[in-house]
Amino acid sequence: MFRLTALLAGLCLLALQAQAQQLKLRLLETTDLHMVLMAHDYYQDKPSAEYGLARTATLIKAARAEAPNNLLIDNGDLLQGSPLGEYVARVKPLQPGQVHPAFKVMNSLGYDAANIGNHEFNYGLPYLNQVTGSQFQVAGVTPGKPCAGPAFPQVLANVVSVQTG
Repeated sequence: MFRLTALLAGLCLLALQAQAQQLKLRLLETTDLHMVLMAHDYYQDKPSAEYGLARTATLIKAARAEAPNNLLIDNGDLLQGSPLGEYVARVKPLQPGQVHPAFKVMNSLGYDAANIGNHEFNYGLPYLNQVTGSQFQVAGVTPGKPCAGPAFPQVLANVVSVQTG
């Protein structure tokens, strides 16, 4: 009986210690990148110190170094919105097995997850299926030949197929 009481008391102390400890988690988020990957004004074709994921990458790396427990998430509107997005989607489309330039950068930065924004649909569902590695199969939509896709999961929870409901 003494052993059981001592064991229970020890477990209670461990539980109290576990409750007293805090885990700090830093959430990092990007949004509305619109294919502005470089510190470059694509419309004026000149360098820009004002924007670009390349500039944000420095901040991401610094924030991750300060807080080792972190998650990096993109909130969507990534694939369309700059001449680079148009070039990749329409002028020189990706070949099977290739990785979309935005996903290459995000993979190298170690993104943990991403949401799909409304601008991901601007080039159509076949294109979205293709560049994400056919993660988002929709009944009645034939994707292009799949690319490699991102190295992180993407969430698409707000779309309903007209064909299947």
